[in-house]
Amino acid sequence: MKGAYVLLIHILKPITIEVGSLGRVYFKQGIYAYVGSALTNVESRIARHLSREKRIHWHIDSLTVSRYATIHHVVVAQTTRRVECK
Repeated sequence: MKGAYVLLIHILKPITIEVGSLGRVYFKQGIYAYVGSALTNVESRIARHLSREKRIHWHIDSLTVSRYATIHHVVVAQTTRRVECK
């Protein structure tokens, strides 16, 4: 399925992580939303985000591999349009 998705990520405690070209980024404890799209296979993209064992490819990977970040909910919408945040 082609689609867009929202990951609701719970940061369990304040953390600072290295996020590629963005450098060191501080995240307060709380809930964050990440919006992405997968115009080929949204199911496999979400499965990848849910896995902690992965090569860092996208900026969000730096956060989702942290033991202090957990994905609590995923919302999916079927679409053929790229609808990510910019």
